[in-house]
Amino acid sequence: MSIIKNALYKYWKFKNFIGKQEVVINSIIDGNNILVSLPTGGGKSLCYQLPSTLIKGTTFVISPLISLMEDQVYKMNRIGISSFYFKSEEINLSIDEQINNLIYGNYRMVYCSAERLNSSSFLEKIKKVNIKHIVVDEAHCISEWGYSFRPSYRNIRRMIDAFPKATISAYSGSATSRVKKDIIKNLGIENCKVFESSYERKNIFYEIHQSNDKMKSLLKIIRNESSIVYCKKRALSKLISKELSKNGIPSDYFHGGLSSKEKKEKLNKWQNEKNKVIVGTSAFGMGIDKSNVRKVIHYDIPNSIEEYYQETGRAGRDGKQSKAVLITNYEEKKTIRESLKNNHIDKSDLIKTYKKLSSFFQIPYGEGEGKKFDFQLSIFVKKYRLNHLKTTNIIRFLEINNLIFLKRSNKLNLDIKISTDSKTVNGILKRVNTKSKMLEILCRNYPNIYSKKVTISVKKLSQFSKIDIKDIYEYLKFYKKIKLLDFNEKKYDYELYWLKPREDNYTINILLDKLNLLNNLMIYKTDKLLDFIFDDKTCKTKKILSYFNENKENNCDHCDSICCSNKYPE
Repeated sequence: MSIIKNALYKYWKFKNFIGKQEVVINSIIDGNNILVSLPTGGGKSLCYQLPSTLIKGTTFVISPLISLMEDQVYKMNRIGISSFYFKSEEINLSIDEQINNLIYGNYRMVYCSAERLNSSSFLEKIKKVNIKHIVVDEAHCISEWGYSFRPSYRNIRRMIDAFPKATISAYSGSATSRVKKDIIKNLGIENCKVFESSYERKNIFYEIHQSNDKMKSLLKIIRNESSIVYCKKRALSKLISKELSKNGIPSDYFHGGLSSKEKKEKLNKWQNEKNKVIVGTSAFGMGIDKSNVRKVIHYDIPNSIEEYYQETGRAGRDGKQSKAVLITNYEEKKTIRESLKNNHIDKSDLIKTYKKLSSFFQIPYGEGEGKKFDFQLSIFVKKYRLNHLKTTNIIRFLEINNLIFLKRSNKLNLDIKISTDSKTVNGILKRVNTKSKMLEILCRNYPNIYSKKVTISVKKLSQFSKIDIKDIYEYLKFYKKIKLLDFNEKKYDYELYWLKPREDNYTINILLDKLNLLNNLMIYKTDKLLDFIFDDKTCKTKKILSYFNENKENNCDHCDSICCSNKYPE
């Protein structure tokens, strides 16, 4: 038995590899840079996890989601491969302490977000670690032509440059030819070996269900079996879940607005079969790995064929026959077309939004470079009466082109003002208790709090006072009730970094060719998606494979198109 097969059995208890796993693993061990393009559920993770047990050094994995990192680290440690992931400094050890743990803890694998690689300080400190293999998971996120582009993934090149002798491997389960080329270019691995398998999922039956009453159709389609229902709106996920439960199908909902704790609880109940069905937005995505999902149902039209392929690929990972159903109607097709038209970005939209952002942050002409701002998109959109989706796309475009950089933030500030006189406050401060301690800190550190609202970080107030955030809210509500003070919350979605001096039209004009390319790409993707859905004469599998530049001569026997005329065995 070979060394890698010994490792496969020792850690995973598998006797054989599947697909191209063995050849990929051997190539990594031989020191080749590689791009691996395998279908969703094709066993990509094992391709970089197994070599970590044989390579003399650390494997550094760049991953897009904290939940995905947590899950992978838990699984690796459980089977005996020592692993950890970098956590936030605010609630855990400092980065220095975590790096020291990595150096002296003999870890085989370490997981890290791409956002962290934006820090020059982090990159300098991580050089102390003996990193021999850099892994880019969900590598399509590096391409602006992909469906889930993340500008932070462009930071990965900095990590690669810091370790010029490390082996690089990149993985994707939904990359077109154009995206693959972009991955290779952005990672600087032009001479890499490329390993590909067909994207065809022969055990998934594709069906388009035309209906003007989607809920009624869903109730006919769904069974008391492991399933995922995808929809676009958070409120709708909750509504659908409630309706399913009312009709005897144990279900729950999942979306990006839930806390980490809530997400874990809902995911665990679904994975442990306490709830058979989970209704989720696209936030229920990467890293979801449950082998016995029998149906993936789209209640709304997804954003692209890539997104549809990724989401339907969560069905049938055990190899058994499964089903992908999309419920739609021609009215929805019309809505998609109108939305594309309404959200088309032209030069005037771009310039207007750029100038509004400059005004919002009070950035004078020729200045702004290097400045950081707290940013809540909903406030910005509301203030200037802008189209939310179009504005989101414009800000994303500005970030792609390095005019701004957005960093996710959970920052919560409070605007607080004392509503009474200092004599009344001093009387309360004489009653020494935890409530009065917080009030004293407010008055002592913010003397202007009597005359105007003062913005205060909740975390800092908690640190100053050594009072839990939950209790701070209780005390503030108490003081507000007795009319001693007034307060309101200010929550921010992002920290926005202004990367270049404000130059208005000059800044925007050089980006117009790229804007036209992206607009044309959006039209192309929408056309392909709607053609896939509403053309009932052409094989669905052929259409999916053609989109990913893969040719299939014969029609499949697992879709409901007229040319295949097959029915899924219920």
